[in-house]
Amino acid sequence: MKTKSNLLITCLFLINYSANSQSFFGPFDQTHDNFKPLYQPFLEDGEKPLKFWYHYMVSYSEKEERYILRLFHPEKQLLLSETRYQDKKLEIKDGKSLRVVYSNRSYSVGNFVDNNEEGKWVRIDSSGKLRSLYYYAKGKLEGPSKDFFTTGEIEKKGYYLSGKKVGKWQTYHANGKIKEEEIFVEGLSEGENKYYDNTGMLEETWFYEKDKLIKRVKSNPKKLVSDSENGSVSNEIAKSEIYTTVDHSPCFIGTSQRKNKNSIDDEDCSTADLYRFLGENIKYPDLAQKLNVSGKVFTKFVIEKDGSVGEVEILTGLCQSLEEESIRVLKMMPKWKPGIQEGKPVRVYYNMPIVYKLD
Repeated sequence: MKTKSNLLITCLFLINYSANSQSFFGPFDQTHDNFKPLYQPFLEDGEKPLKFWYHYMVSYSEKEERYILRLFHPEKQLLLSETRYQDKKLEIKDGKSLRVVYSNRSYSVGNFVDNNEEGKWVRIDSSGKLRSLYYYAKGKLEGPSKDFFTTGEIEKKGYYLSGKKVGKWQTYHANGKIKEEEIFVEGLSEGENKYYDNTGMLEETWFYEKDKLIKRVKSNPKKLVSDSENGSVSNEIAKSEIYTTVDHSPCFIGTSQRKNKNSIDDEDCSTADLYRFLGENIKYPDLAQKLNVSGKVFTKFVIEKDGSVGEVEILTGLCQSLEEESIRVLKMMPKWKPGIQEGKPVRVYYNMPIVYKLD
């Protein structure tokens, strides 16, 4: 099998390769035998290999009567997804599907029927343990949903109706005590949402009207943890905590608003300006273009208390060049408006996909 460095050298010699003019497999019609040794081991019994390329393999299963597209991270030689199709153009998903999050090596498995997720889907962690169980009906989440701790105990449970959260959703601490109770009406937070400490004692109640937070009532103010050795109170936990949910989420501020105002208001936040910034600054890597690599790079980063961007990481990528470009652009972003919790700026996680698309 070729080494990773040899793989990249091979790619450089193939940049002038042109696929057969008759395209049966849409954007996945290129092939070259040099890539065959890399991905052939992923074939299962009864599969006929059809296409091998830098980041994918197309095969046909006579047993299933389905075309199978496997996407790989070429440098890591890691399977990212496995999707079955009815047709040669790879347009109608139908059959078993697998998706991998390579940052933690977990993967989701389920079925498609006529291009829609259908029936039971599960998420398995890197050790093979069930972490999530959920159901689809015609491409929308439907019915009970459960997340599990590695011990097998329930971490979170609730119900979906037509793709929206409904009724009571409950989250638990690892010790089995209730952590959160939230009420949803057609996917929107409604009424009293209650939050508990790890002893089961109520800490706060948040009151919502159609997903809008109206007020917060503290029942048991949170105490800082005492240092077990000297009995002093440590602020390190408070300083380093990174939130996933806050009263006011961080947001990107457009360039025009920055130039024209000394202060930043909520209405200055602009998702359109964020995408415009990415579009103007992302440079599609030559190698990825020439080898026809496109799709989404899923990223995660932290908006710091001062609005700066830090701790950038890739959750699921496509290839090394696209990942490096994503990290480069995210690190050059100007300061955001920081997230606010209880009236104070806090560190907040932010997840964002970056789409790379070839014309």
